[in-house]
Amino acid sequence: PVHAVPVEVAVETVLEGGGTVRTAMIVTNKPEDVSARVIEDLERGVTYLEGRGGYTGNSRPVLYCVITRAEVATLKTIVNEIVDQLPQKVYISFDIDGLDPKLCPHTGTPVPGGLEFYQAQTLIQAVAKSGKTIIGFDLNEVAPGEHDDWYANVGARILWQLCNWMGVSNHLLSASGQ
Repeated sequence: PVHAVPVEVAVETVLEGGGTVRTAMIVTNKPEDVSARVIEDLERGVTYLEGRGGYTGNSRPVLYCVITRAEVATLKTIVNEIVDQLPQKVYISFDIDGLDPKLCPHTGTPVPGGLEFYQAQTLIQAVAKSGKTIIGFDLNEVAPGEHDDWYANVGARILWQLCNWMGVSNHLLSASGQ
Protein backbone atom coordinates (compact mmCIF):
# COMPACT_ATOMS: atom_id res chain seq x y z
CA PRO A 1 0.00 0.00 0.00
CA VAL A 2 2.77 2.49 0.66
CA HIS A 3 5.77 2.30 -1.63
CA ALA A 4 8.99 4.29 -1.54
CA VAL A 5 10.48 4.60 -4.98
CA PRO A 6 13.40 4.23 -5.66
CA VAL A 7 14.48 3.93 -2.01
CA GLU A 8 14.02 1.03 0.37
CA VAL A 9 11.36 1.45 3.01
CA ALA A 10 9.94 -0.41 5.95
CA VAL A 11 6.82 0.99 7.52
CA GLU A 12 4.41 -0.44 9.99
CA THR A 13 0.88 -0.40 11.07
CA VAL A 14 -0.73 -2.39 13.80
CA LEU A 15 -4.25 -3.47 13.00
CA GLU A 16 -6.55 -2.71 15.90
CA GLY A 17 -8.89 -5.45 16.88
CA GLY A 18 -10.51 -7.09 19.86
CA GLY A 19 -8.72 -9.43 22.19
CA THR A 20 -5.13 -9.56 23.32
CA VAL A 21 -3.39 -10.09 20.00
CA ARG A 22 -2.69 -7.78 17.11
CA THR A 23 -1.81 -8.48 13.53
CA ALA A 24 0.87 -6.48 11.81
CA MET A 25 1.45 -5.98 8.10
CA ILE A 26 4.87 -4.67 7.18
CA VAL A 27 5.74 -3.47 3.69
CA THR A 28 9.48 -3.48 3.13
CA ASN A 29 12.29 -3.92 0.63
CA LYS A 30 14.25 -5.61 3.42
CA PRO A 31 11.98 -8.53 4.31
CA GLU A 32 14.81 -10.78 5.48
CA ASP A 33 16.10 -8.14 7.92
CA VAL A 34 12.68 -7.40 9.37
CA SER A 35 11.66 -11.06 9.48
CA ALA A 36 14.87 -12.05 11.25
CA ARG A 37 14.36 -9.34 13.87
CA VAL A 38 10.73 -10.33 14.49
CA ILE A 39 11.71 -14.01 14.82
CA GLU A 40 14.73 -13.28 17.04
CA ASP A 41 13.46 -10.38 19.15
CA LEU A 42 9.79 -11.33 19.47
CA GLU A 43 10.09 -15.07 18.95
CA ARG A 44 7.16 -14.88 16.53
CA GLY A 45 6.65 -16.45 13.14
CA VAL A 46 6.33 -14.35 10.02
CA THR A 47 4.28 -15.10 6.91
CA TYR A 48 5.39 -13.69 3.58
CA LEU A 49 2.55 -12.39 1.43
CA GLU A 50 3.04 -11.37 -2.17
CA GLY A 51 2.09 -7.76 -2.79
CA ARG A 52 1.98 -5.98 -6.11
CA GLY A 53 1.83 -2.24 -6.66
CA GLY A 54 -1.32 -1.32 -8.53
CA TYR A 55 0.39 1.54 -10.32
CA THR A 56 3.87 0.16 -10.95
CA GLY A 57 2.92 -3.51 -11.10
CA ASN A 58 6.12 -4.27 -9.19
CA SER A 59 6.07 -7.28 -6.88
CA ARG A 60 6.89 -6.56 -3.30
CA PRO A 61 6.86 -8.67 -0.14
CA VAL A 62 4.43 -7.95 2.67
CA LEU A 63 5.22 -9.50 6.04
CA TYR A 64 2.36 -10.59 8.25
CA CYS A 65 2.69 -11.56 11.90
CA VAL A 66 0.55 -11.94 14.99
CA ILE A 67 1.80 -10.29 18.15
CA THR A 68 0.54 -9.57 21.64
CA ARG A 69 -0.44 -6.09 22.72
CA ALA A 70 2.73 -5.94 24.83
CA GLU A 71 4.88 -6.65 21.75
CA VAL A 72 3.52 -3.72 19.74
CA ALA A 73 6.15 -1.32 21.12
CA THR A 74 8.97 -3.75 20.30
CA LEU A 75 7.68 -4.20 16.75
CA LYS A 76 7.46 -0.42 16.31
CA THR A 77 11.06 -0.11 17.51
CA ILE A 78 12.22 -2.74 15.01
CA VAL A 79 10.42 -1.02 12.13
CA ASN A 80 11.57 2.46 13.16
CA GLU A 81 15.17 1.26 13.19
CA ILE A 82 14.73 0.14 9.60
CA VAL A 83 12.92 3.35 8.57
CA ASP A 84 15.89 5.21 10.03
CA GLN A 85 18.06 3.57 7.36
CA LEU A 86 16.14 5.30 4.57
CA PRO A 87 17.91 8.02 2.65
CA GLN A 88 16.97 11.54 3.65
CA LYS A 89 14.73 12.01 0.61
CA VAL A 90 11.75 9.66 0.13
CA TYR A 91 9.13 9.40 -2.62
CA ILE A 92 5.81 7.73 -1.65
CA SER A 93 3.60 5.94 -4.15
CA PHE A 94 0.24 5.15 -2.54
CA ASP A 95 -2.07 2.64 -4.21
CA ILE A 96 -5.59 3.00 -2.84
CA ASP A 97 -6.28 -0.66 -3.67
CA GLY A 98 -4.39 -1.50 -0.47
CA LEU A 99 -7.19 -0.08 1.67
CA ASP A 100 -9.98 -2.24 3.00
CA PRO A 101 -12.69 -2.72 0.32
CA LYS A 102 -15.32 -1.15 2.57
CA LEU A 103 -13.43 2.13 2.12
CA CYS A 104 -13.03 1.73 -1.64
CA PRO A 105 -15.91 -0.35 -2.98
CA HIS A 106 -15.04 0.34 -6.64
CA THR A 107 -11.41 -0.76 -6.44
CA GLY A 108 -10.17 -3.02 -9.20
CA THR A 109 -8.13 -5.20 -6.85
CA PRO A 110 -9.87 -5.54 -3.48
CA VAL A 111 -7.67 -6.56 -0.56
CA PRO A 112 -9.75 -8.34 2.09
CA GLY A 113 -8.42 -7.20 5.43
CA GLY A 114 -6.68 -4.24 3.74
CA LEU A 115 -5.56 -1.20 5.66
CA GLU A 116 -8.00 0.94 7.56
CA PHE A 117 -7.82 4.69 6.93
CA TYR A 118 -6.02 5.42 10.21
CA GLN A 119 -3.46 2.73 9.41
CA ALA A 120 -2.65 4.35 6.07
CA GLN A 121 -2.36 7.66 7.89
CA THR A 122 0.05 6.04 10.37
CA LEU A 123 2.23 4.77 7.53
CA ILE A 124 2.50 8.20 5.96
CA GLN A 125 3.18 9.82 9.34
CA ALA A 126 5.91 7.29 10.11
CA VAL A 127 8.01 8.55 7.23
CA ALA A 128 7.41 12.23 8.02
CA LYS A 129 8.00 11.81 11.75
CA SER A 130 11.22 9.90 11.11
CA GLY A 131 12.86 13.16 10.04
CA LYS A 132 12.99 12.13 6.39
CA THR A 133 11.94 14.55 3.66
CA ILE A 134 9.05 13.43 1.50
CA ILE A 135 10.06 14.86 -1.88
CA GLY A 136 6.96 13.77 -3.74
CA PHE A 137 4.14 11.29 -3.93
CA ASP A 138 1.47 9.86 -6.15
CA LEU A 139 -1.97 8.47 -5.35
CA ASN A 140 -3.18 5.69 -7.61
CA GLU A 141 -6.36 3.79 -8.48
CA VAL A 142 -8.93 6.31 -7.22
CA ALA A 143 -12.07 5.51 -9.24
CA PRO A 144 -15.25 7.11 -7.87
CA GLY A 145 -18.49 5.28 -8.58
CA GLU A 146 -21.11 6.69 -10.88
CA HIS A 147 -23.68 7.09 -8.09
CA ASP A 148 -21.40 7.23 -5.08
CA ASP A 149 -18.95 9.88 -3.86
CA TRP A 150 -17.58 7.71 -1.04
CA TYR A 151 -14.51 6.55 -2.99
CA ALA A 152 -13.69 10.13 -4.03
CA ASN A 153 -14.02 11.20 -0.40
CA VAL A 154 -11.57 8.52 0.77
CA GLY A 155 -9.14 9.41 -2.04
CA ALA A 156 -9.35 13.11 -1.15
CA ARG A 157 -8.66 12.36 2.51
CA ILE A 158 -5.59 10.25 1.65
CA LEU A 159 -4.43 13.04 -0.67
CA TRP A 160 -4.89 15.53 2.18
CA GLN A 161 -2.73 13.34 4.43
CA LEU A 162 -0.01 13.04 1.78
CA CYS A 163 0.01 16.79 1.14
CA ASN A 164 0.09 17.76 4.79
CA TRP A 165 2.69 15.23 5.89
CA MET A 166 4.86 16.20 2.92
CA GLY A 167 4.52 19.81 4.15
CA VAL A 168 5.51 18.74 7.67
CA SER A 169 8.50 16.78 6.40
CA ASN A 170 9.63 19.85 4.42
CA HIS A 171 9.17 22.14 7.46
CA LEU A 172 6.40 24.08 5.73
CA LEU A 173 3.74 22.98 8.23
CA SER A 174 3.72 22.12 11.91
CA ALA A 175 2.71 18.66 13.11
CA SER A 176 1.00 20.11 16.20
CA GLY A 177 -2.49 18.79 16.67
CA GLN A 178 -1.75 15.65 14.65
